[in-house]
Amino acid sequence: MAMPADIVERSLHIVKHRGPRPLLRLLDRVPPAICERDAVQVQIRYFRKRESLMQYPSYRAQGWPIGSGIVESANKLVVQARLKGAGMHWAPAHVNPMLALRTSVCNDRWDESFQQAELHQIKLRLQQRRERAHPRLLALASSLVKLSLYLCPALSVPPPPIPLPRVSSPPAMIAGTSRPSPHHPWKRALVTHPKGSAKK
Repeated sequence: MAMPADIVERSLHIVKHRGPRPLLRLLDRVPPAICERDAVQVQIRYFRKRESLMQYPSYRAQGWPIGSGIVESANKLVVQARLKGAGMHWAPAHVNPMLALRTSVCNDRWDESFQQAELHQIKLRLQQRRERAHPRLLALASSLVKLSLYLCPALSVPPPPIPLPRVSSPPAMIAGTSRPSPHHPWKRALVTHPKGSAKK
């Protein structure tokens, strides 16, 4: 079922000048008998899914083009003019690099793009060099560890100290009495003389 031309024109005008939100509110009031049709459901889902891509008033306020003519023209003048010459054949891996160069020429930014490409190549070479050196460094570290284990004897762990037997001191009191035994500290002489020394 095709919509009348005047409704289509008015809807496009609303989307262009007020954005998709008013039109989505209008779709919410469509009778269920119409919304339940498969073709209508497909169109409504398509419209809701792309709401964020149809903010045309915001785009126009920022000076962005909202038509597809510029993109289609660029595809013809930038892409096809360079890649679709007579007898040309391109490997898929070479298409994007060539288009990057072509875009730089068309935008008059060759010097800037060339410097960026040169810096990118330098970073790429450094990364490749590091990736090649990494396995060699690991092998060298492993060899050094093996060599150090071979040259340096294993440190012997000292055995734990043997505890000395505890010597029990004789009792200080005579068992069953309150009298001090001969080993009581009070019984010890204050001054002792070495054996064999004569008393003066």
